[in-house]
Amino acid sequence: MVDGKSVDTSMGFTPLAGLMMGTRCGDIDPALPSYLEKATGQSTQEVVTMMNKESGFLGISKASNDFRAVHELSEQGCEQAKLALKMFANRVIATIGSYAATLNGVDVITFTGGIGENSDYLRRTVCENLTYLGVELVADSAQKVGRISTEQSRVVVKVINTDEELMIARDSYRLAS
Repeated sequence: MVDGKSVDTSMGFTPLAGLMMGTRCGDIDPALPSYLEKATGQSTQEVVTMMNKESGFLGISKASNDFRAVHELSEQGCEQAKLALKMFANRVIATIGSYAATLNGVDVITFTGGIGENSDYLRRTVCENLTYLGVELVADSAQKVGRISTEQSRVVVKVINTDEELMIARDSYRLAS
């Protein structure tokens, strides 16, 4: 965002674009669906279903579409779960890096939503790879809400709670009025 206006987003034409999710693959090579059709004999619709419902954390971990469960499995030594977490963190880091290039720097990084609000592991993993931007976290960044960057950090890092249902209700009320 610049001056309250969006200048870039990880979202695309469909929910498949952007970051990997629980069951969605996120950004992939555009030739991959065609390759999968030929390699597996699946129809276009079957490949699309796989990319929407059988990929992401579920497809990589081969266990769960829930970040918390995948993180727990990773801590128990599951290599597929470790890979899923690494892939997700790398995409978040790359996305923030892309935004930093577009914006010619970053003033604030905000973690929100289920994973952003609740996973200190992800926040630390991401921020440890953004020190080139001047990101510096406090020693105890596990707090749920508020600033988690040091006063010396060139980038303010915050955790902010969301209430999507409330926002939808407010927007619906405003549009219906």
